[in-house]
Amino acid sequence: MSLSEVKSYLGGVQKAVKVAFGLRCSEATVSALLETEALERFRYESECGFYETAALYALIRFIEEGEGELIFIEQFEELFRLISVQCLPH
Repeated sequence: MSLSEVKSYLGGVQKAVKVAFGLRCSEATVSALLETEALERFRYESECGFYETAALYALIRFIEEGEGELIFIEQFEELFRLISVQCLPH
């Protein structure tokens, strides 16, 4: 996906969703993608040191913490990948 495709996808989010970003995403990219009011940043970065395992680490942390939906956004050069996880209420 391109940056514009990711923006379009996130712009269509209707409910409150948490968003986590891969360690390769710049703060400028993060700011550009968090423009939608329904999005809340899920922070895991201070506890994770390896970009290779960041996605798995963030998903596990989110699942352990509660319920709702998380979209993890990874960037490599100009390409983006999104992983979406929904946790059911306990």
